[in-house]
Amino acid sequence: MLAMMVADITNPFYHPLVRAVQDAAVQHRVFAASDTIAIGALEEAEALHLRVPEDVAIVGFDDIPEAQWVRPRLTTVAQNPSEMGRQLAEALFDRIETDPTLDRRVFEVPCRFIERETA
Repeated sequence: MLAMMVADITNPFYHPLVRAVQDAAVQHRVFAASDTIAIGALEEAEALHLRVPEDVAIVGFDDIPEAQWVRPRLTTVAQNPSEMGRQLAEALFDRIETDPTLDRRVFEVPCRFIERETA
């Protein structure tokens, strides 16, 4: 089972993680929308006495520095914010200098999967 976790301000990690692991016959995986949410899921897994990655695999998104500091170290997807900013600035200047009615563009910025200890 794959659970996508998005923060709920009132209780950001407990309910999605509990729902994700209710069926013991299924291999559980959580892909969090950010590393911060994934770290919260790690903490909640520990509180629920779940072993990571044996009982539940957790993957974050961002590769923030804290992903390497938590134990087990967080598996994550690294973004390239410099490249995102470069492409956005280029598109903005193109639009300003040429035609503000230009069609929308799709940007592709490669990401890297960084396998550590949680998946």
